[in-house]
Amino acid sequence: MPNLWSIILAGGVGRRLATEAQRRYGYARPKQFCDFDGEGTLLERTMQRAQRLTPESRVVVVTTRSHRQEAIESLRMYPETQVVEQPLGRDTGPGILLALRAIEREDPAATVVMHPSDHYIHDVDGFVSHVRNGVRAAQTASERVVLLGAHPDEAQGSPESYGWMVPECATATRSAVRTFREKPPVEEAEALREAGARVNTFVMAGSLAAFVRLSEWWMPEWWQALATQERMAVENAYRTLPAVNFSREVLEPAGRYLDMYRLDPVGWSDIGTPVRLQAAFGEMTTHSTSRLAVHSHPPADKERRSATHNLQ
Repeated sequence: MPNLWSIILAGGVGRRLATEAQRRYGYARPKQFCDFDGEGTLLERTMQRAQRLTPESRVVVVTTRSHRQEAIESLRMYPETQVVEQPLGRDTGPGILLALRAIEREDPAATVVMHPSDHYIHDVDGFVSHVRNGVRAAQTASERVVLLGAHPDEAQGSPESYGWMVPECATATRSAVRTFREKPPVEEAEALREAGARVNTFVMAGSLAAFVRLSEWWMPEWWQALATQERMAVENAYRTLPAVNFSREVLEPAGRYLDMYRLDPVGWSDIGTPVRLQAAFGEMTTHSTSRLAVHSHPPADKERRSATHNLQ
């Protein structure tokens, strides 16, 4: 798909799965760098899905400096992938904006699709087909961002642990978003579900210009701070500016600029809790094999080597 770029968000810490990661790797390895069944880390699986849509050279992975070695391990088979390394974790907003700025410098006319790196998908073919359709929908309305909304039955665990979108038309494949709420209280989440809301998968597509506009409006401090490529300015922004959750602080107030594309059941799961992990991969055992479970402690700084392109 011409001018299509993928952004993969892989900068999280994954505290809720820290115990499982500790048991497997000997330290609290972030979940996106964990291989839970011997078939590849969650980041590797995300890379494979992204490459169904965009060439490797147009995939930008957002990571964090403290987990550089884990990222190198997961991306070793993808040498053309571009990596944006954040100095620190500041939630999802700054990492997204840093990647958008990098793409803007190379391809101002780009269309962008974003992939969280901590999802499990059973029906990959069906999922990629839906993402592709969501991209096409975004390309027909360049001023809007299209989010994939999963059926509530796909969500595991408490409803207040998800973001919810109520479409204007509950039966339409694509519809404007009437209400967007990020992790509301349980009573409100249940009411939204009864009103026909769908779960925000955080898989979204839109023109670069659309994402840039939303970021400029609702992340103005970060927008200005990351306008430069100067490393010390980026470092200073990450040290001094507050964290920004993209769903809560950008998408929620920007609801009138959002469309929802219905995601049919594909075995989608946000691997955010031990319950969801077990639902996706089955019973976990200490004897399960993992190709990457080789560290008994976090990688030392001296072991880290750069095999990536830092674009900031």
